[in-house]
Amino acid sequence: MTGSRSSSRRALLGAGAVLIPVAAVAVPVVQRAAERSAFLALCAAWHEAKDTHEQFYADNVRTFEDEQRVAGEIDRLDNVALRLEREIAGAPARTCAEMHAKAKVAERMGERASEDIAHSLVADILREGPGA
Repeated sequence: MTGSRSSSRRALLGAGAVLIPVAAVAVPVVQRAAERSAFLALCAAWHEAKDTHEQFYADNVRTFEDEQRVAGEIDRLDNVALRLEREIAGAPARTCAEMHAKAKVAERMGERASEDIAHSLVADILREGPGA
């Protein structure tokens, strides 16, 4: 019995030694997955902010006077979207899904898409593309 306990302990110690490298690899993988999820959530939040702004405007503005009356809320909603746009432009997109999400933001922005987002997207593609 003593011999089997000893070999069981050795087996457990050996298993623990194997788990350490796996854990060391698993933590960065989980962190990258969380970052990807965070980036996609950031893009989704921008679309939601734009939807909220558009719906608020449609529900509350019929005349110039209406627009003046709710200008503070319109500015607040604009600022939310602008803050998110700056975050998106400053964050690297590392996967095709992230690059697609960033491109959809730029597409929806249309002609007013900032050069920052365009340059950021090009940098993402060059950094992550073939031969990078």
